[in-house]
Amino acid sequence: MSNRIRTFESGHSKRLRKRKQEALIESQKGALLKFCTPTNDEPTNVSDTPTNNEPTNVSDTPTTNEPTNESDMPTNDTDTPTNNEPTNNDTPTNDEFTTNEIPMNFVDPSQWNNISIDLRDILVEKGPMKIHDYDFPQDEHSRSFNTSHYMRTLPNGETLERKWLIYSIDLDRTFCFCCKLFNVNQCTSSLAKEGNNDWKNISSKLKEHEKSKVHINNMRTWMELEIRLAKNKTIDKQAQDQINKEKEHWRNVLKRIISLVKGLGKNN
Repeated sequence: MSNRIRTFESGHSKRLRKRKQEALIESQKGALLKFCTPTNDEPTNVSDTPTNNEPTNVSDTPTTNEPTNESDMPTNDTDTPTNNEPTNNDTPTNDEFTTNEIPMNFVDPSQWNNISIDLRDILVEKGPMKIHDYDFPQDEHSRSFNTSHYMRTLPNGETLERKWLIYSIDLDRTFCFCCKLFNVNQCTSSLAKEGNNDWKNISSKLKEHEKSKVHINNMRTWMELEIRLAKNKTIDKQAQDQINKEKEHWRNVLKRIISLVKGLGKNN
């Protein structure tokens, strides 16, 4: 018997090593599925697999075509909800336009019954619309609105614009822009609610309203919101920016996890 030391691997050890590698590869099949979240299509595939397996049973083979028809019926039933899913997804998209509905003539105060935050921000960004070149209708006493009411004369003779005063063509009434948008319930003046068309006493009504405490507070709120909208620093804008940052962060985390799983799969 020779005492030489074997310097190479024997065929038996090679076969054993090969079998271990094959067994390891076989055991790792489907391991990456643990890291993947099931999609919406997987339940439909699961529902399809039992329907495809039913006609392959030995008990169903000698029977007639009735089991195959029964197997077709569930597949048609499962196809029906999947076909309806796109239509259900289309419905909310249409509802989005109805829930955030903005009137066509939204610049007219007659449309400001239920003012949403989005509509209020749009109106503040655009500012009050002044009606000048218009034939204002007359009442039974031949009185009508006059554009001179847009200006205010101070005791020293100086004139200032009443930026807050607006006119509704649809209602033939005057309104207060800021009191109509902010704290309507706290203001008792008709300029903040149904409007005023008392053209005989309109001058005194306007002077009385612009000196009220509620009107002054609403003017301050209006100016502050206008400045914040101009700088894009509203609370809603900041919240939306924070949400976008969170989405981007978790999107990057998910990308890193996927790349890590792919790297581990290649190494195995």
